[in-house]
Amino acid sequence: MRSRIAESLAGHPIAAVVVAVLALFAVLTAGFGRGGVSGASVREWDRIIPDREPGYRGGQIGVSRPIRSDEWATSLPFVLAQCRSPEFFPRVNARVNGGTDMFVETPCAPVWDWTAVGQFHNWGYFLFGADHGLAWSWWTRYLLLPLFLFLFLLRWCYGDALVAAAGAAAVTLGAPTQWWDTTIPYHLVYLFASAVFLRQVLSARAWWTSALSATALAVSLASFLFVMYMPFTVLLAPVLLALAVFEFAGCGKPAWWRVALVVLALAVVCAEALYFFDVHGEALGAVKGSSYPGARFIRGGSFRFMCERTLADLMSFPSAFTHGHGNLTQCGISEYIGLGVPLAAGIAFAAASRRRPDGMVLLLSGYAVALFAWCVCEWPEWIARATGLFLIPPRRASVIGGFVVLLASLRWVSSRDGERGRTLPAWAAYAVAAVFLGSRAVAFCWHDEVAGWFRSTPGGLPLLACAFALCSLAAFGLLARRRVLFASALIAFSAVTGCAVHPLAEGLSPVYDKTLSRTMMEIDRKAPGVWIANDRVVAQLPVALGLRAYSGTQQYSDAGYWSVVDPEGRRRSVWNRYGHRYITDLEGRGVLENRKRLDAMFYSLDEGRTRRLGVRYVVWRGRPLNLGWLRHVASVRDDHIYEVISAAEETGHED
Repeated sequence: MRSRIAESLAGHPIAAVVVAVLALFAVLTAGFGRGGVSGASVREWDRIIPDREPGYRGGQIGVSRPIRSDEWATSLPFVLAQCRSPEFFPRVNARVNGGTDMFVETPCAPVWDWTAVGQFHNWGYFLFGADHGLAWSWWTRYLLLPLFLFLFLLRWCYGDALVAAAGAAAVTLGAPTQWWDTTIPYHLVYLFASAVFLRQVLSARAWWTSALSATALAVSLASFLFVMYMPFTVLLAPVLLALAVFEFAGCGKPAWWRVALVVLALAVVCAEALYFFDVHGEALGAVKGSSYPGARFIRGGSFRFMCERTLADLMSFPSAFTHGHGNLTQCGISEYIGLGVPLAAGIAFAAASRRRPDGMVLLLSGYAVALFAWCVCEWPEWIARATGLFLIPPRRASVIGGFVVLLASLRWVSSRDGERGRTLPAWAAYAVAAVFLGSRAVAFCWHDEVAGWFRSTPGGLPLLACAFALCSLAAFGLLARRRVLFASALIAFSAVTGCAVHPLAEGLSPVYDKTLSRTMMEIDRKAPGVWIANDRVVAQLPVALGLRAYSGTQQYSDAGYWSVVDPEGRRRSVWNRYGHRYITDLEGRGVLENRKRLDAMFYSLDEGRTRRLGVRYVVWRGRPLNLGWLRHVASVRDDHIYEVISAAEETGHED
């Protein structure tokens, strides 16, 4: 039986690739006895909370990233709170901040209602729980993304398997995909999955295969919508539409029943969206107010900003091996390899040679020009409003613009001479590549801050030289349509950029098997209460443990909480937004403020405010407290747990 299966797969190499990826997905989700294997930086909890229980099992290959706090310290605790809720993945978790709509996290935390259809990355939590659910979610991004990319690019690149594989690696391992790992990879996997399943609906031989593909199409499209990061959703929506046009065009005139299946899938997605906006409308309104306090209106970037972004791929090339640049994180400096100028030169030459450039390349290139135009200058207000870009920061637009250029470049370089237009003569390709790299070198030298960063970073200059060399090879390969050269440079560039960003870890022992974790759970088991902490990461621990707690990070403003801290709303512009919460003291001395980072809120509490919040336990990191209304319960290293003395007990004590 096995030999027959092997022979069948050997005769169908694409099917063999699909089976191999899905088998690896299953193995990594199941794990090897300690939970599923993921790339999450979960062992960062060992840095924040070093103590370990005897049964601790926190093996890891690679380096955890403090900068990935959006992953291990923000989104993961909210997911674990859902997994440990006494209800089955409730929409509103009453244990988090007194009641939080968990779907509007980024990405959406698992919620068991009709929106589950559009939460494919969360299905593992529903089926297998936290340990294996984390692995399911992780490999949805980093195994299914290259799989669907490869399957799509095979058609996109005229059947060129080499360029398709290089493109799948370049996008998956690209800096924005790796560093923006709570948003970009989810969007991209569902984008390309939608394109692949749409083609299957329109062209599959058996009716039942088309029906299954229509079901998968509905899941993919709904999941694309529910990643819950609107800047990237909005910017990638035109790309999704363009790919849908490409798939329809490649199928000629499909039968009416196939079109009916597509329409049915779209109807399911629309029903999902209507349900979502109905039940989450109030929370979405709070999110909008929290994310964009006041009258937020962006009119675009500047020429200087665009010059800086042209160097971002060079800066992100060594980002897995160096610290972030200045005040910018690795996310802030991440870009896909810059190919805009050589692609534009190739298109211009084709037009001058009276050869008709490929329509999809022109369409995507035009969209990339629009995105980069948003980055390079200010737009009239009416255009900014009409396009919806007035809410999109230019840095987000430049990331998607780079992705669109890469996608168009893959199709351009794989097109055949004589079929899709002539290539540049070698001397012209050399000349354009030289001008392109020369301009980047000038921009690099002109930008003292970037040049200084490479000079002061250990190994920075050799990595910079390597990045320049690989960019030059990719640019020349693109211009001259030397597909092997282009693919080799692309794979090398992306491998260095993204292979070492994430570790391989198994299970969630670094969260649960802590003395502090066990101590908190034991205290709460004997006398349940609401927890709060002065450190924003430590405050996420009781959330992850499923205790009633005020979190250290808010996705949207908690009006009930802040009405106690700031009853007159004098600091509304500070707290009415996404941010990390730090309590500076419990004596009411501090003023609510933003300090150091715009997403960090510092404030103080006192006895009255703490009681009005309903807090029973305070976890205080730092010097021990000596306040009459707090009773010391336990200490674990530098973390001290106090219980708020009840009002009756305090009165009796005073008597």
